Amino acid sequence: KYELYDLNAITRIGYIGYLIDESNGNPKKLPNWENTELHKRAVQYQIDVDLVAQLLDSSSTRNFLNNENAWGNFADQIINEISEKNGAGIVIDFFGLEKSQSANFLAFIRYMKYRLGEASPRFELTISIPPVDTENIYQSKEISRIADRVILMAMDYQNYEGNVCGPTSPLISNVPKALS
Repeated sequence: KYELYDLNAITRIGYIGYLIDESNGNPKKLPNWENTELHKRAVQYQIDVDLVAQLLDSSSTRNFLNNENAWGNFADQIINEISEKNGAGIVIDFFGLEKSQSANFLAFIRYMKYRLGEASPRFELTISIPPVDTENIYQSKEISRIADRVILMAMDYQNYEGNVCGPTSPLISNVPKALS
């Protein structure tokens, strides 16, 4: 569906798809990354493409952050993926970070910044953090010193139950009581 966008208006795209296997850092899923035409189109329009790496719950985030061997394998795998597709960098998007893992998260971010820089000076590191972090678990100030950019991850919902993510527009919903 990216072909429907005005690609002249876009400078960077985060390609969501590298779901991390917390036990070893390999991708559990990497849907269409290998065969999408997005990379070719991005070059035509001078758009940078980042591969988004995700852990979707506190258990997998904890398991991964406690396993430095998985960090190394993850770095090798994802750097290989973005190198092969002329990617610009990666986005780290870990859900459910627990306070006990805050120091490990920062250590992992530092490690990835080093590994990306070692692989190519053009590779950039983006970190996705929640818009509300009252206990400062994600340590946004420190992350902003390490990462090339920070994304405040806020999702809108399209249904009354609030369990299906959707776009952040329209701002006014036609459905009564729908989140917007």
